[in-house]
Formats: sequence, structure tokens, C-alpha cells
Amino acid sequence: MQVHLIKSPEYSSENYSQVVALLQSNKGPIRFCGHQYSFDLHALGIHQVGAVSWVNLFSICNYFRQNMQINENDFVILLTDRRNELNWFSAPDPNNHRNIFIHTEDWSNFTTLDRKFPIVFQVAENLFQVLMKLDFV
Repeated sequence: MQVHLIKSPEYSSENYSQVVALLQSNKGPIRFCGHQYSFDLHALGIHQVGAVSWVNLFSICNYFRQNMQINENDFVILLTDRRNELNWFSAPDPNNHRNIFIHTEDWSNFTTLDRKFPIVFQVAENLFQVLMKLDFV
């Protein structure tokens, strides 16, 4: 199984690289693939300031999935600093559980750990949730 990690433009490349490196450091049946893929949010119709709708977040995942011809059984996980409309840490797409977003900002409000650790936890937690067919959405 492959997990494709992508980032929205405002998420720091350095932080993104640290998260990808940490996920790739453990060998196992899941292959984590980092992509330095550039998104033009305006071209995708995402113009709003503030909270972004889940529809828009998952449209980025679908856009990447289609343009990169990602296998339907693989996961696409969007890491973004943009706050989402329900203010959730993360969630799988209700229409395609293999698309997931993770909010990467504000972790200092909840932990003193480097923020790459809770983000990596969110990746693992969402993968397990989907694979176990748990539905919290």
C-alpha cells in the first residue's frame, strides 16, 4: 500500500520534509511517498480567507489523484496549515476514505512536542481508522 503525502502552498517545505522523513524512517508494508507538487489554489477555485471547506480540501486530493494517476487503493493525504470549516485536526473524505486532510497548525496549544510528531500520529491514526472501517464523519 502506498500513502502519497502532499502539502498546500502555505505549509512549510521544511516541516513537510521532516514529517515525510519520519514516516519513511520505519520500514514496513506501508510505503510513504512525499511529493513536492505545486497547487494553484485559485485555479482550483479556493479563494477564501480563513476556514476552508472540506469539499475544497478533498478537491485538492482528488485533483492530485487524477493528475498523477494515483491507484484508487492508495491514500492521498493533504497536509495544510489552513483551518477547516469544522476545526477538526484531520478527517478522511466521507466520499472517498482514501483521501485525508490533516491540519498542521496550532499544535503548540496541545503539546510541547515538536509538531511533526502529532502530525505523524494523525497520519497513522487516520490510516488505521480507514483500514478498520471506523466511521466518525
